[in-house]
Amino acid sequence: FIGIVCNPQKVLPKYLEKVFLSKWFNQTKDSLASDKAIQKSLNNDDIINIEIPIPPLEIQKKIVAILDTIEKAIEIQEKIIEKTKELKKAMMADLFKYGSPSFRKNRRLKKTEIGEIPEDWKVVRLGKVVENYDKKRIPLSEEIRKKRKGIYPYCGANGIIDYIDDYIFDGEYVLLAEDGGFFNRFEDSAYIMKGKFWVNNHAHILVGKENLITNYFLLYWLIYDDISKYVSGSTRQKLTQKIMNNILIPLPSLSEQKEIADILQTIDQKIEIEQRKKSLYEELFKTVLNKIMNQEIDVEKIEI
Repeated sequence: FIGIVCNPQKVLPKYLEKVFLSKWFNQTKDSLASDKAIQKSLNNDDIINIEIPIPPLEIQKKIVAILDTIEKAIEIQEKIIEKTKELKKAMMADLFKYGSPSFRKNRRLKKTEIGEIPEDWKVVRLGKVVENYDKKRIPLSEEIRKKRKGIYPYCGANGIIDYIDDYIFDGEYVLLAEDGGFFNRFEDSAYIMKGKFWVNNHAHILVGKENLITNYFLLYWLIYDDISKYVSGSTRQKLTQKIMNNILIPLPSLSEQKEIADILQTIDQKIEIEQRKKSLYEELFKTVLNKIMNQEIDVEKIEI
């Protein structure tokens, strides 16, 4: 770290902070940084000799106020997202114990290997209720993918990692991490892919058997369940196909599965909307900041 003390008669610390966040400053900084064995670095002289725009203090205050307003909006979005994610966790715990609200009348619970669940639910092994398509997976190296850029998602343990010129799968599938994924309770150990896509060998490819289990109910249980108890390996945890097939799954009726999945999908849609809003505010912050630094915005004319 390089510690900087501002002359309060010339520059506000918060203004200087905004300068350091700008694309303009970071491009300047990166052009001065020297290559080291591990990472690029700057020394005190490099920083001290960078010329930065220093408007009058009143203008600096305006700039800080404008950018702080956008940053507060980002913080609000982060809190909304966090609260909605907490709601999702609470709803999952409730739904997987008591079932969907419209099915609860006069319902009793029973104790099972996966905890208390409605008396009329079954407990089954994952391998009994899904079709597995792992044999169709084809991993491609990064070097090969560079030569095969295209429009089709190339998927791994935790989601889309690239786009290439061809696909293996076409339809709706549940992708469950095999290795290099997240396996703890409430972590995204699985995700849904729809349409045309390619998958490497780090994710299992599953489809719920017709008239037994829906893909989205399966997805939410795999996210809710603590999959870590099924994985092996100390450095890189792996969920083998044999062990995966033995994962215990609750099995309500198809209509109740759909109701449970619909409730959780509604919450996911809310999270996605709020995350998009946050991304827009973040992009707005960068755009306004960079335009101010490049003197493309006349701050004096902005009323706060």
